[in-house]
Amino acid sequence: MARHLALAINKLGRFTKTGSALLVMGIGGGAIIPLIYAGLVDSMDGNRQLPYAIMIPCYLVILYFAAVGHKKVFPPDKRITKISKGLS
Repeated sequence: MARHLALAINKLGRFTKTGSALLVMGIGGGAIIPLIYAGLVDSMDGNRQLPYAIMIPCYLVILYFAAVGHKKVFPPDKRITKISKGLS
């Protein structure tokens, strides 16, 4: 799991802090969205279909990264390049 997290923020450069914050919020979203869903089900007298609408924005973000977002290329971080050249 730690390797996936490191790869997710690799080469973000000055956006590393923002990227890691978004990553943590995404992981936290996996704990929060089900609670919101359960609260909506309870408030709608047991209707389990309509509360699934809260998942639409989540799936749209996943669709964006599957279609377009993964193609965005960040310039290499100069600090990482210097370190990796020194190691070889």
